[in-house]
Amino acid sequence: MLAGIRTESVSAATMRDVTAQEVVNAIDFGWNLGNDLDCFEENAGGYKGSPQAYERLWGNPPATKAMIDKVKETGINAIRIPVTWYHNMEGTNIRSNWLSRVKEVVDYAIDNDTYVIINVHHDTGVHGWLKATTSNAYQNEQKFVKIWEQVASYFKNYDEHLLFEGYNEIIDNSSNWNDTSYENYQECNKLNQLFVDTVRKSGGNNAKRVLITNTYAAAVQTSELNNFKKPTDSVPNKLIAEVHCYTPYKFCFKEYSDTHYGSDYDVYEFMDRTVSRFKSLGMPVIIGEFGAVDKGNTSTRVKWADIYTKNAAQRGIKCFLWDDGGDFKMLNRNGLSWYYPDVLKAMLKNYGITWNGYGKGTKDHPTNTPRPTATPTPQPWRPTATPTPQPWRPTATPTPQPWRPTATPTPLPQDGHERNEDGTYVGAEIDESKIYMIQNVNSGKYLDAAGQNVQSGINVQQWDASTANPGINQTWIVKKVNWGYYYIYSRLGDGSSLVLNVNDGNNGSNINLDYKNGQSTQYFKFVPNQDGTYEIVTRASRDRSCVEIINAYTDNGANVQQYQWNNHPCQRWRLIPVGDHQGMTPTPKPTATPRPTATPRPTNTPQPTVTQRPTSTPRPTPTPAGAERRRLRYHRIDLDGEPFLP
Repeated sequence: MLAGIRTESVSAATMRDVTAQEVVNAIDFGWNLGNDLDCFEENAGGYKGSPQAYERLWGNPPATKAMIDKVKETGINAIRIPVTWYHNMEGTNIRSNWLSRVKEVVDYAIDNDTYVIINVHHDTGVHGWLKATTSNAYQNEQKFVKIWEQVASYFKNYDEHLLFEGYNEIIDNSSNWNDTSYENYQECNKLNQLFVDTVRKSGGNNAKRVLITNTYAAAVQTSELNNFKKPTDSVPNKLIAEVHCYTPYKFCFKEYSDTHYGSDYDVYEFMDRTVSRFKSLGMPVIIGEFGAVDKGNTSTRVKWADIYTKNAAQRGIKCFLWDDGGDFKMLNRNGLSWYYPDVLKAMLKNYGITWNGYGKGTKDHPTNTPRPTATPTPQPWRPTATPTPQPWRPTATPTPQPWRPTATPTPLPQDGHERNEDGTYVGAEIDESKIYMIQNVNSGKYLDAAGQNVQSGINVQQWDASTANPGINQTWIVKKVNWGYYYIYSRLGDGSSLVLNVNDGNNGSNINLDYKNGQSTQYFKFVPNQDGTYEIVTRASRDRSCVEIINAYTDNGANVQQYQWNNHPCQRWRLIPVGDHQGMTPTPKPTATPRPTATPRPTNTPQPTVTQRPTSTPRPTPTPAGAERRRLRYHRIDLDGEPFLP
């Protein structure tokens, strides 16, 4: 008997022997009961007695059966119930009234024939005690094991609809949300193994229960995926992997003013590498948290929700919407209505659920089979076939019509260039001590800043020039950022203010000059060709698009834009050193020469309007947990390696 714990539980339910993949197949769409049983308060002033007092800490009413019924009514058939334990423990023992309250909320969902996930939640994170670190590791491991011994034993008779998730978003002592040390990744894997071993030893239906294990910080970066180790299990095919991804983060979080998300690819770029990694480990993967706050941009959020869940569904990934009743609110927990039904409706339809924004949702072919039944034959997920890209190739005889690229985005071309593990290109090392002119291979003309003033928004074009006597607005300096990318500085002004910038990751996005702001729209990579030329790819497009001359024009004033890689010479560039950067001062000669107006063409589309951008705003200062709730979890790093809070 566990000290201080009421151990009576439901009688043993019939447990179907299902695989992890079968459980994922049976889940349609999931929802998080966030900021409820996971609440905690720093310096809370001691034990509060009532479990419901903890549930109210962050402004939400305690969970009720009516709330869960409202969620299930939409067609959602899986609920993740985050639970924080350490504020309701005496030593290493969980208080009996807390376990009873967790059971009560779990039963609301289980009685609705709904899949349920419970976990160890804010015991991890910035303010948690459980860290992925070797410091104090033994004591933390023992406490972690004790929690799972008690939780697993308490719920051991529940059937396959109850899933255990080892921990939420575990980070190191330095609050790094990615790129921690090898030793810390190993500790993260060790805790996953301890979780699996502990549950399997606890008896009852836990011997064959499906379990969920997270990456470090539940992150989706290549380093976190590659350093995840699948735990050894006494039974096969019972482990699900979980990640969290709020992307693009400046669109998703209220600390930023971005009301648009860039390109569609920015929404789902992480999915293929995530599925690929866990497929190699023989594990299905779920997205345990995702969402985007309201910024008065409901129509854009509807489109984002559609793109996110459509791409996840196509890859067999089931998603759990994060709903915290606050910044990420979706369900009105008092009025039992939905704040943004159109956003939720867009998500549900991609999983085959028809819901009109209120009332009952329907699914043509239900995946949550009533229990108990014979074990169905598993239908393994197979990725949808990706069409082979057909790059444009010029005909042998020039035609009168100018070449125009196709409008359909393509995957990274299979062109023999060296790749990184995430599919991006390996870039060349460029000498940062030189001053360069950048010449287009197709036209023979040079990259040119179309203006003399030092200001944001100057357009970039091509123009004739002499390498012996270049204008200062035709000379450039490069400075390495990280991961093979460079800033490309114009030498206008002091040569350290304006950098090349692309508006976003979409085809046809304009290239201009902007003040350096640290965003990936200013990161460029020089991918070398065998003839000594380069394709200049953009981080904004995740290396899928290149800097090019619009429509392959060859005359002065032709605009520079970004477009998908298609192997045309208008996307190839030469770097021509014309001087040394260090210690060089500009002479009076290389001043920008006024340009005549380019002759209009009936076939050339108008150049994009250049919108001036403000300089980057200071990053928000982290604030304590409690009233600000979960913000501190979402650390990321930019490509300079600097941490920030999205």
